[in-house]
Amino acid sequence: MKVVRSLLVSAICATLFSGTVLADIPKDKIDSLSDHELTTLAASIQIALLSKSTGERYSDILGEDLSNYSTDELKEMREYIWAVKDGLSDENETGEDETGELIGAVICDYKLFTITVTDVEIRSHAFTDETDLVLYVDLVNDNDFEYEGYVDTVTVNGWQVDKLFWFNLKGGNKQKEKLVLKINDLGISSLDDIKSLSISFRLLYAQYAITTDEVNLELK
Repeated sequence: MKVVRSLLVSAICATLFSGTVLADIPKDKIDSLSDHELTTLAASIQIALLSKSTGERYSDILGEDLSNYSTDELKEMREYIWAVKDGLSDENETGEDETGELIGAVICDYKLFTITVTDVEIRSHAFTDETDLVLYVDLVNDNDFEYEGYVDTVTVNGWQVDKLFWFNLKGGNKQKEKLVLKINDLGISSLDDIKSLSISFRLLYAQYAITTDEVNLELK
């Protein structure tokens, strides 16, 4: 997926900026933003373009003052943001939101950070009525900065359930973790009883905090 997005953005930018060097534009920061953050930043740039003479236009998303950029640089930055957003849209259109298998499913895919299910088990506790759905997952962070986070919302067979999961992963590293979902009273005794699972994550990195798009899995 990251290769597809990279190729799409590169192709769009090559068309938009043929013969233009964008050395002064913080492309690395822009590439790390969510779709919502890109939209917000584009709006801030538009305001700065319309009122350039009014002084400081600080962007919390970029962590710098937009008034430090010339009008041409702001326009180029805006066009670059649109190109990145187009790349994100094309990636979402070609990405798989559903799968027939839980094992092997990518349940998080956000800007070079992925969480993939490698194994699954249902675990009953010997001395309580508790039943857990345990997802064994691989986390891969191909960025040069650290990610930490947790499950934001998760449902099993349409029921929202409690979860136990927290991670902290430095840039360029991989990690194996267990994601535990509490499925008490759902009538699930085997993996065949699981018909659907939806999940989203809260990710924290640099000064940003975002909630990923929900992944919906319809299981065979």
